[in-house]
Amino acid sequence: MADEAALHKLPHEGLIDRALIDVWAFADALPLKYKTLSKIARQWVYQHSCDADVQVARAYVLDAERFRQGGRDSLNNATGALLQAAVIFYARAFDPASGHRSHLNITKKLDQRSRDFHALLIDLRHKSLAHFGPAGTEGGDSWSQDIPAIIIDRGTWQVMVASKRSLHRIGFAKDFLLHLETVGPLISESTERSKKRFEQEFEAAWQDDPEIEKLLADNMLNPKTLGGWTGPFLSGSRSGRDFRTLNDSVFKR
Repeated sequence: MADEAALHKLPHEGLIDRALIDVWAFADALPLKYKTLSKIARQWVYQHSCDADVQVARAYVLDAERFRQGGRDSLNNATGALLQAAVIFYARAFDPASGHRSHLNITKKLDQRSRDFHALLIDLRHKSLAHFGPAGTEGGDSWSQDIPAIIIDRGTWQVMVASKRSLHRIGFAKDFLLHLETVGPLISESTERSKKRFEQEFEAAWQDDPEIEKLLADNMLNPKTLGGWTGPFLSGSRSGRDFRTLNDSVFKR
């Protein structure tokens, strides 16, 4: 069961009683004197984004392994699609092309076997899965690319479709899941530390500067329109990989 999210008392009565604040927009609006707070806020948002990607990957691999263990051959394509999505989500969490995600480096905390599997997943995403569609085979998972081609052979030629496949060994999903059981907690712990640093820096700033409250008020989100919700606002908490979602009344402004 997840722990309740930490509650902090408002430093003083002011403009805000109930609100949902966009942390990224708030960080972007901070003046230069709050450069450190802005940086820490962004780091938390970045880390949460990476953490979420890895947790989605874990959920997909779990489902793929359940399908396999259940012998549900009719879902072979679904299994391949789940594993494909899981690899892509995992690799995205560490993609240096995104700028902020390149700061997440957990490989130095892994043993050699885990580092090798991590490298395999990144390579698989870049060289195969990002370009091939999912295809199921009786022997397990595969991703393939069909290439219309002209084959010339010993004085003859013909038109046909050449297929390039990236096949996985038996047990790939299980090995992937074991890898995520190692990597997932490391990322979640890093994200939690980042969140706590933000809480401490934010609380200190709000205590000392009334300008912070104005910036908060300028960056409120409307829960009624967030994600298209029109019913009760969903709130919840998370600790590591455990989630709790609660029904709460809609915020009123």
